[in-house]
Amino acid sequence: IRPGALTEAILPGIAIRLESFYKSHGRFPSAKEGLGALLDDPRPVNTVERYEMPQTSLRDEWLRPILYRPQGLDSYDLISLGLDHSLGGEGVDRDLVLECRNHVIGEVARRPGPDTTDVDANG
Repeated sequence: IRPGALTEAILPGIAIRLESFYKSHGRFPSAKEGLGALLDDPRPVNTVERYEMPQTSLRDEWLRPILYRPQGLDSYDLISLGLDHSLGGEGVDRDLVLECRNHVIGEVARRPGPDTTDVDANG
């Protein structure tokens, strides 16, 4: 397995759970709530879905927290900072970013990291 491949698979799963949260609450979690809101959600849309969301699934393959950055009311970024857990990098240290804009989940991109100002590391 190529380094980063597991994280590339994890990010869309978190995005799907965020969409379920949105359906239940009419909004995405705030920056302050972060991804922890998916675990603490008292009103999950689907109880089985909540049960199947272990805390470890909010971490990348290097067991570091996935970063969540809301982008307005209907958009957000999910970010893994790679093996080095630092902004930017090359190879296995390169950041993985999934953007969701207006409820459209994009492809996971390997790129130099985004501005992580005010990013909640949830962990």
